[in-house]
Amino acid sequence: MLPVAAHGTVPLQAKAGTSTFVSSPREAFQRYYEVDLPEMVIPQVIEAVLPRGTLIDADMAVYDATAGKFVYSSQRITSPTQQKLLVSSQPMMPNSSRLADMERGPSARVVATKDPAQPTQLVITADPALETESIHFLRRATSALPLDVEVSVGEGNDMRVVRPLSPSQGDILRFDKTFASTWTLRFTNSQDLLIDEIAFGDMSSTGPSPSMLFLAEPAHEYLIYGAADRAPRLPRVESVNLLSGKQPLRVEVIDSKNNPLYVAADSDLDGIEDGRDNCVLAVNVNQEDKDGNRLGDACEDFDLDGVMGVSDNCKDTPNRDQKDADADGVGDACDDEEDRLLARYPWLPWLGIAIAGVVIVSLFMLTAFATRLPEEVADTVDGDTGSKA
Repeated sequence: MLPVAAHGTVPLQAKAGTSTFVSSPREAFQRYYEVDLPEMVIPQVIEAVLPRGTLIDADMAVYDATAGKFVYSSQRITSPTQQKLLVSSQPMMPNSSRLADMERGPSARVVATKDPAQPTQLVITADPALETESIHFLRRATSALPLDVEVSVGEGNDMRVVRPLSPSQGDILRFDKTFASTWTLRFTNSQDLLIDEIAFGDMSSTGPSPSMLFLAEPAHEYLIYGAADRAPRLPRVESVNLLSGKQPLRVEVIDSKNNPLYVAADSDLDGIEDGRDNCVLAVNVNQEDKDGNRLGDACEDFDLDGVMGVSDNCKDTPNRDQKDADADGVGDACDDEEDRLLARYPWLPWLGIAIAGVVIVSLFMLTAFATRLPEEVADTVDGDTGSKA
């Protein structure tokens, strides 16, 4: 992500891509804003001021709905955040200190921890204290939701749980409205989790006030897309000098709306969205989980041979070399010798059938011949007797 400095502007660019396929870049965005422009007779640089507390997201993009294309845009921070949020983690995670800075990225990787007795812990200290009834996980594509999450507030003997440890039903954790300065999140996850940001539900009075700069044409309608759950792969557009010296026309933008075109990220293209896929990076349409640990069998290595289930040709028998002499998809280590012989020489059954057929026909012919022979002998004897008479 490109750094965004207060009172500065940064051209918007997409993050590194993922394997998720989308037919349109707009399908990657979860939200959009409508920009209500005044009547214009010539093109005008617009500064669309987003609601205070809007997450600073380098993937935000401006779309010309009239022309049906994205246009060049930049982001400006007109008022830096007034809320200071400090984050610490246990165990330590790179970039965890930036998980609550109101800028989406860089990601913090939460290593899989399936043991409820040893959950990952994030402690967020707010200065000043804040009141909220929800916390939002912003995940990077290729990340499933955490398995279980607990939210508590306070410290030491004064700590109390506001959301008991329970399965997460989505990216938003909800609880009764609570006022506190110290927030502790404990969670377990069966797959590595990439978190871009942890945002509190209401930062409308203390959060930053970002805005979008773009060149608007007369009689055109514009939308601002945001909250992409993966790299939207925006097309290249013609750049323009948005800071030419002219004062941009400021326009206030109201709250965002759900994007009806949004298609949830599905990195392995198995039809199961990443957030609910028990094996995000391996195709497993049936979501099979034999041991019930909420991690798909395709992502497990039951035989401990270093080969994940989705690629292991002997899932329950160690065979690091994955040898498969007959190329039938079943490793030699768990493939019967008879099966391998038939797979190597598939014509053997047909040869057996042919031989059996020849034997049956031969027996039939011999039987027929043996039946007709006495009759022919009798006819011959009768003929000889008549001649002598």
